[in-house]
Amino acid sequence: MSGFDYSKWDRLEISDDESTFHPNLDTGLNIRVNRITRDRKEEEINTEKEKLVSQGYADKAEKLESKRPLHIGNVCHVAEERTIIQSSDGSRKDKLKKGEESFSVDDYSSFKEDNKDILNKFANADWELSEALCKECPRAP
Repeated sequence: MSGFDYSKWDRLEISDDESTFHPNLDTGLNIRVNRITRDRKEEEINTEKEKLVSQGYADKAEKLESKRPLHIGNVCHVAEERTIIQSSDGSRKDKLKKGEESFSVDDYSSFKEDNKDILNKFANADWELSEALCKECPRAP
C-alpha cells in the first residue's frame, strides 16, 4: 500500500467528457452547459461555506470544501514566474546552476553553436547511432 492518498482525484471533473453529452446536441453547447452547471455548484458550495463559517461551524465548512469538485480552475496554481530581460548588447545576465556547477547562458549558447552538428546528429539518431556517438564523443569540447 502506498503512502499517498489519491482519493481527491475521484472528484475530478472533466468539462470535455463526452460520456455526458447527448449525441444530437452540439459538442460546444454541451461543454458550455457543463461549465455553467459546474459554476453553479461552485457558487452553491461558496454560499453554504460562508453561511457555515458565519454560524461558527468551521469544521463543517472544511468538510464541505473537501467535497468541492476539482477542475482546471482549482487543481493547480502558479508557484513561481520568472522573467529574463536581455540587455542592449544582446547578452543575458542570468546564471543557471545545476548542482554545484554554474555557467552563464551565454556560455551555453556558444556551446550549442560550436557543437550544432553533433547535437543535431545525436537528436535525430536511433538507439544504435546514439550509442556509437556517445562512445565516439564522450565529452564534446
